[in-house]
Amino acid sequence: MNTSRITRKTGIDTDTSQLLDFIKAPIEDIIHVLDSVVPIEIQRNVYGRRIRVDNSGYLFYQIRDNAWTTIEYIATGHLQISRYIPEVIKALRVKAVHYEYNDTTEFMNYVCFDSTGVLDSYGSNNVSEQYFEEDVDPVSYVDQLLKDQGIYALCGRWSGHFADSGSSLEIIDPSILPDDFMAFHYIILPQ
Repeated sequence: MNTSRITRKTGIDTDTSQLLDFIKAPIEDIIHVLDSVVPIEIQRNVYGRRIRVDNSGYLFYQIRDNAWTTIEYIATGHLQISRYIPEVIKALRVKAVHYEYNDTTEFMNYVCFDSTGVLDSYGSNNVSEQYFEEDVDPVSYVDQLLKDQGIYALCGRWSGHFADSGSSLEIIDPSILPDDFMAFHYIILPQ
């Protein structure tokens, strides 16, 4: 099996705009619970393919040898997946992390939580002006939080390009191999 660097990495890949959720559970378990909560459309194994973006569509992928499943927001529209994540983590008895960074406004948000509530969090409206003890860089700080959890915030060629509904998006990156993923699906929630 051929894999690349991503199967061994943790932390933030690059400081580009991203909106990601991570759930510490196998991808198929998450999809099973989500489908029992709300009817979903699943397009399986979309890595290496072009998809039609839907306002309520999200990439779900699990990097090989990583315990966390990534949910990547790719549409400019709705953010309704966030209302179902608490039900998924409660059913699976796991924790989740929400990570958000906007490279234009420098807004950053990190929240680690489980069914009992918030375990750890950090938020900033402007990370370049945020005061930190001992002059700690906020991006480095959140990078370390993700590393401590064993999470890799992958930034593929498709990442950060929030697309309009109906447009197409190619889910491929020359530096990332198909075998880098346990699974890579596109999930569409009802609108």
